Amino acid sequence: MKIIRDIIEVFRDTSEITKIHKDRYGNGSIFIKLYIDVDEALDRLTTLFKKYMDNSELIIAKISSGEFIDMGYKTIDILDGYIMEYYDYTGKSHLYIRIYSLRDDRMGWTSLYIDWSIDSPWWR
Repeated sequence: MKIIRDIIEVFRDTSEITKIHKDRYGNGSIFIKLYIDVDEALDRLTTLFKKYMDNSELIIAKISSGEFIDMGYKTIDILDGYIMEYYDYTGKSHLYIRIYSLRDDRMGWTSLYIDWSIDSPWWR
């Protein structure tokens, strides 16, 4: 999916790709550890998405706090971040993107999570 390749390229100089998963249908997910803050990450993504907005929709929501609960235990605090949804009307695909500033009991970091679905049931 070209937009995923473009996202990886936008962050190539300031990131470490940690995980990429794709299924046989082209759906997938990616986790990228970023070495920039959430606002700069959002700026890079919104600049990139401007190229793709002819026949699509982009939703952006700001997060002020949150937490990861894993198996009933809080493991990570969300300090700041954004949630984005991108819908490609022509390709009938969508991306669900989370940019988080995170902290556990040892350190803080910025993460980018992306899940995508090609020919999503959403369009049926």
